Amino acid sequence: MEFKLEDFTTNPSRDKLERCRKADLLLIADCFDLRVPLHAKKEELKQLLMEKLLERGFFPKPAPTVEFELGDFAGVPAPLQDLPLHSGMTMEDLKLTLRIREVEVRNRELELERGAAVPASPTPLSPSSGCEDGFDVSRHIALVPPFRESEVDSYFNAFERIAATLKWPKTVWPLLLQCKFVGKAQEVCTSLSTEDSWIMMKRVSARLKGKVYRTVVRPALLYGLETVAVRKRQEAEMETAEMKMLRFSLGVTRLDRIRNEFIRGTAHVACVSNKVREARLRWFGHVQRRDSEYIGRRMLELEPPGKRAIGRPRRG
Repeated sequence: MEFKLEDFTTNPSRDKLERCRKADLLLIADCFDLRVPLHAKKEELKQLLMEKLLERGFFPKPAPTVEFELGDFAGVPAPLQDLPLHSGMTMEDLKLTLRIREVEVRNRELELERGAAVPASPTPLSPSSGCEDGFDVSRHIALVPPFRESEVDSYFNAFERIAATLKWPKTVWPLLLQCKFVGKAQEVCTSLSTEDSWIMMKRVSARLKGKVYRTVVRPALLYGLETVAVRKRQEAEMETAEMKMLRFSLGVTRLDRIRNEFIRGTAHVACVSNKVREARLRWFGHVQRRDSEYIGRRMLELEPPGKRAIGRPRRG
């Protein structure tokens, strides 16, 4: 059965949530403005959404009259009357709610353990503190393919496949790429300051990355297209280039199986084809507002004399 977001928003239920795919769960999280990790597994996303929707009251309110006797489950004593029970809940719903409580308790225990393990005195950061623990960049740099300026698109596709196969942490992808860049790409990377290079890191929000793309990249991509008849093939190439840049900046690959619509919604970036039409209409309105002696207005209203011959014009 095909998932419909409007149907879920008007009448949310646990059964509909259970039948959703991972992409549908991400759409639900974006619709209800819920922050969830993009790379989490389907079951983890489902549990997080269930918990947050229960907290916001999108499911039926709890009924305190239901009672159930429950012993210690997985080492966590939690009486059922303390759980948010509902009049229409089944045994699976009770187990799922209990499981959510167990995860919360386990997270609190881990936080307390981490707090006790952290020393009171601050320790200086090592040069490799920005990388993942246990990942040696010097050992894996030899596996990165050599960079060629003439094959940029195929190079990034090959790098993503290698990194996903070897399970490299995505936080070290920019560092590995910078070690292999040559020519103009290396000049651009070296011209960036330390603060500017953080734009490729995960700690930068997706909204800020989308704003940088809209301000810097897209104007260069659309330069001079107001008076050009763009073909469908060219529009498809621009859309492909745009999605590659957005996915790379957000740290998402094709293997994550995330829809383009969700990527655009996360970065708040509209489709480049729509922006081409907006630019053409904006230029058309500019020409229409000029006086009748303006050369652009005269060319727009020009009707060549004679009749065009049948068939394709011959090349001179």
